[in-house]
Amino acid sequence: MALRGRTPLVLVPVANPASAAALASLGNALAPPVVGEVVLLTVLRQGPAAEEGDDEAAPPALERALADVQAVVREALRTSVMGGHAPEVLIAVAPDPWPEIARVARSRRCESLLVGLSSAAEQAGTAPLERLINEVGSDVVVLRADASWTPDAIERVIVPVGGRGKHDALRARLLGSLGRQSAGRVHRFVRVMPPGTAPEVLAQAERELEVFASEETPHHPEAQVIEADDVVEALAAMAQPNDLLVLGLHQHRGRRLFGEVALRLARRTDAAVLMISHRA
Repeated sequence: MALRGRTPLVLVPVANPASAAALASLGNALAPPVVGEVVLLTVLRQGPAAEEGDDEAAPPALERALADVQAVVREALRTSVMGGHAPEVLIAVAPDPWPEIARVARSRRCESLLVGLSSAAEQAGTAPLERLINEVGSDVVVLRADASWTPDAIERVIVPVGGRGKHDALRARLLGSLGRQSAGRVHRFVRVMPPGTAPEVLAQAERELEVFASEETPHHPEAQVIEADDVVEALAAMAQPNDLLVLGLHQHRGRRLFGEVALRLARRTDAAVLMISHRA
């Protein structure tokens, strides 16, 4: 079965053993029920070829890289198998992981791509990730979290909603899976409106948000409308370290970009941030 010309595969590149389990778990949550599958991809960086006559022993850098690949696969597979999943594992050798990830996503016609964005990578810039997002025909989900973060630690999921909230099947699938994993987990939908908004307008907005939230997830969501001048500061003040913020990324002139709101919010909070970017 193919979804809109693509296979129901979720491609999950994993590079850091510390975050491999969390990414594998989220990948399983994003996969379509029954027909969905997860493909775990780890890329071994290709170094310069050995000169003829060199010692046959692998250099220390290669040995470390091979050990990391083994650790990544072990952690990701352990999480998946213990959760009752059977992912496919791909190991590739390439000089640069970004083009290789894009190549695999295209060749396998993946429905979704889940990518981890470490704090270090965020500080270095999002340009490589933006290039990847625009090179693939998949929905892309970006997780910004500490390497030690795990979905099991989520106490509350916060979903900011704009003035005209639009339902998102991928987000709804994720929320449903997270809700099934923990019945006590709170799903809070939030809309930020300008200070001084008339009380009757606020009340109407909250009623509309309650309906929207109940249609997005069946797990007893909360709806909250707040007044604030700065959306980022309001959400950052609300978010706690064990929360998960779920944001949407927008397009500009046909290109998918990290908006200023998403990047500022990721930098202003210790909570994990999940950013969803849909293909054009």
